Amino acid sequence: MVKSMMRFGVVAILLLSAGAAAAQGRWVTHTDPAGFTINTPEGWTVASDSRSGRVNLRGPRGEASVIWPVYLEQRSLDARGAQAVAAQLARRIDPQLPWSTPELNGNIVRLTARTAQRKAVTLMTWNSGARGSGLQVYFAAASAETYRNFVDTFTGIWSSFRVVRPTGASTSGAPRSAGPLTFTAWRDPRESAFTVSVPQGWRVVGGMYRLSPNDTRAMVNALAPDAQVRIAFGDADIGAFSEMTPMASRSGLRPGSVQALGDGTKLTYRQFVSGRQFAREYVQRTAGNLCQGLQVTGERERPDLIPVYQQEARAYNMPNARFTAGEVTFSCGAQQGGQFTAVTVLPLPGQAPLWYVHRLFGYVGSSGRRAEGEAAVQRLVQSYAENPQWKEQQKRIGAEAVARDNARSREIQQRAWRAIQEDQRATHDIIIKGYEQRSKVYDEISRKRENAILGTVDVVDPNSGRQYKITYNSDYNWMSDQGYITSTTANSPGPGWHRMIDLP
Repeated sequence: MVKSMMRFGVVAILLLSAGAAAAQGRWVTHTDPAGFTINTPEGWTVASDSRSGRVNLRGPRGEASVIWPVYLEQRSLDARGAQAVAAQLARRIDPQLPWSTPELNGNIVRLTARTAQRKAVTLMTWNSGARGSGLQVYFAAASAETYRNFVDTFTGIWSSFRVVRPTGASTSGAPRSAGPLTFTAWRDPRESAFTVSVPQGWRVVGGMYRLSPNDTRAMVNALAPDAQVRIAFGDADIGAFSEMTPMASRSGLRPGSVQALGDGTKLTYRQFVSGRQFAREYVQRTAGNLCQGLQVTGERERPDLIPVYQQEARAYNMPNARFTAGEVTFSCGAQQGGQFTAVTVLPLPGQAPLWYVHRLFGYVGSSGRRAEGEAAVQRLVQSYAENPQWKEQQKRIGAEAVARDNARSREIQQRAWRAIQEDQRATHDIIIKGYEQRSKVYDEISRKRENAILGTVDVVDPNSGRQYKITYNSDYNWMSDQGYITSTTANSPGPGWHRMIDLP
C-alpha cells in the first residue's frame, strides 16, 4: 500500500500523457477590450458576450469551452441552492445535452453529459456573503473520442483567465512590458523524465531527482537573461509527509520528526495543511529572510485547479483523494514581488496518513516584470509532459523497491544530493554572471535584493569560514564532511553533517 501511494504521489503530479501532448503546441495570450486576458492554444477563437458576461471559446476541431463569472445580488446560496443554480446554468449553456444530477464536493458543483458523439462537463464554484453570491462557471465539451485528450488544455485555459484593466482605461503607473516571450522545449537532463516549455534564452536548472526508488522529485528553475525574473516549478527539498498517528506518537515521533521507509524514502511528520496555507508558509520561509519588508498582499483558494487532479486520482483507484489548492501573492517593498500556488493532497483520507505537495509553482520578479513571470510559469505548468518510457521504467523500479537493500538506497540518495549540489553550483554561476552584467547599470542593487530576486541566500561554513551563495529552500542549511550542501527541517540529515550560518 505504501508503495502504490508513493507512486501516486510522484506520478499523479504529472499531466495525463495525451492531455499534456495536446497542451504542448504554441499558446497565445488574448487581451479582450471587455477587461480580461486568457491564454489558449493557437487556432482557438475567443468571443465575449457583453450582455451575459460569458466568455465563449472554440477550438479548431469542435472543442468548446465557456468561462462565465456570475454575481447574484442579495442571494446567499447554500449547498442545495448552488446545485440548483449550477443545473440551470448548465442547461442555459447547452440545453441539448442530457445533464447529470449535480454532484457536490466542498464549494464545487459538477455536472456531466455524454451522448454517442459528445462529452461535456460543467463546474461551478461559489462563495456567498452578506450582499450576495459570486459564482464562477466553467464548461468544456469535445467529441466523445477525444475529450480526454483535451482535459489539460481546458484546465490550462481556465486557470489563465485574469480580469484586467479594460482597454482605454488609464495606464498611468502600469508596469512596462519586457516584450513578448517566445518559448522552447527543455528536457529533463537527468532521467529524461519530462519536458517543459521555457522562455527562449533563459537559463534553466533542474530535472528529476531520485532520492529513493519511489521518491522522485521534479524541479525546474529558470532565470531571465538579466536575472530580474525567476520562475519555479516544484522543489527538490519537499518530500512526502505523514500525519501524526497514535502509533507514531507511541514510538516517540513528534511533528517535524523524519522517518525512513524500507526503500530509503523519508517521511516528515506534520498535520495536513491546505494548498493556500502551504503556499503562504512557503513564501514566508523562502522569501522572508531574503528581502526587507516582505508582505503577503493577497491569498485565495483555487478550486478551479482541483477537478483535473481528482480525475487523475480516480484513474489510480483513489476516488476519495482530498485535494486543496491555494495562491499567495507577495511584495518586497516597491521593488519586487511574486506569486506562488500550491496543491496539497491526501490520497487516501481516513485510510492512510500520507500526504503530498501535489503541485507547487510560482515566480518572483522586479517591478514591471511580474506579468512576464506569471506568463512564463503558466506556460511551463501547462506544457509539463512526462516521458511514457520513463513512466513505465518508474513502475518497474517501484515494484522492485522492497527488494532493494539499504546500501543501494543510500547510494541513490547520495547521487541525488550530489546532483542537487551540482545545480546549486550552476545557480551560483548564474548569479555571478548576472551580477557582472547588471553591475554596469544597477550598481545600487544590494545583496539582499539580488537574493530576493534569485531565490538565494548567503551562508558560511563555520569550519572553513568559506562563504557560499545557494538556492534558498529552508531555514536550516547543512554541509557534509564531503562538502555537499542540503537544506532540511531543524533535524540534522545525520552523522557527518554540520549546520551552516545564514548571513543577514
